[in-house]
Amino acid sequence: MWTIFEYVFHRFVFHCDDIIPDHPYFLMLHFFTHAVHHYFPFDPLRLAMPPALFTILAVPTWCLFNLFVPTPANLALFSGIFVGFTFYDVIHFYLHHGAEKSVIPHVRRMRTYHAIHHYKEPDRGYGVTSKLWDRVFGTLIVPGSKKSKLGKAT
Repeated sequence: MWTIFEYVFHRFVFHCDDIIPDHPYFLMLHFFTHAVHHYFPFDPLRLAMPPALFTILAVPTWCLFNLFVPTPANLALFSGIFVGFTFYDVIHFYLHHGAEKSVIPHVRRMRTYHAIHHYKEPDRGYGVTSKLWDRVFGTLIVPGSKKSKLGKAT
């Protein structure tokens, strides 16, 4: 379940550049929630989601789910989302600060994939821990394609 939330929030909440109102407050909110991370991708203070933002996103999501899912099941669902989000934040930090040295090939591939998202194709490659939903929704980055080439530095 986590991977679909990761994809949806990354694509439709964090990369909402085209739909946010052209107003200083909305632009500032968007900048400090995710755009700043794209401007400074190796700043360790800009990699994890601030707890206040997590709460701002979690409360309406909880309320929406509570309309359709009984509270005990919603508690289990949100427990999974919280654990998934925690692992996501740790993995995301590692992709930016150490994955190039990983002995796990999948981790190194996801680091390259995420770097391409940052530097070449911010409108593709929304999966950070998995490419599954990028495949399903047609936003998969194909490494080696002309647009995706980053050179040997990644």
